[in-house]
Amino acid sequence: FMTWNLYLQAMIASIEQRPHDAIELYARQVSRSREIGYRRGTMVALEGLGRASIAAEQLEAAETAFIESLAAAEETGMVPDMLGMMTKVANVRGLMGRGEEAVELLATVLAEPMSARGTMSDTVTIEEMATSFLDGWGARLEPEEFSAARARGTSRPYEVAAKELLQTLPGGR
Repeated sequence: FMTWNLYLQAMIASIEQRPHDAIELYARQVSRSREIGYRRGTMVALEGLGRASIAAEQLEAAETAFIESLAAAEETGMVPDMLGMMTKVANVRGLMGRGEEAVELLATVLAEPMSARGTMSDTVTIEEMATSFLDGWGARLEPEEFSAARARGTSRPYEVAAKELLQTLPGGR
């Protein structure tokens, strides 16, 4: 129960706009969940860590947390959670000024039928979230760039995109 207690404390810190406190609490949850071998707790804590890192404007840390959460989701075979994390990675990449990469990854997610599902931590479907991000990041690109990035993304299976993301982690997977 300690891991979920930390999660709730971190959520409260986030709601109260204390992202640095949230980061510390989510990091403690990640550590504790890993210590006891609780993959779901690790995955959820890493996702929270990514959200809190965005709020603290620590975009590289957010990207790493979301990719580590993707790794945990992959280990447990949770495809909707993998797609959700890929969507969040794409959004962070857009925030980092990497709009073409964001569009490409979002197109990959949207091409997967499982994107019509939701995840435990989101109130909208993966498809709705990815479409919203795609509209935002796509509007910032030239039409040719957008079309090319979207075409690349829709032609790539999500498993391939996930493996590419996981290769960016230390030690690659």
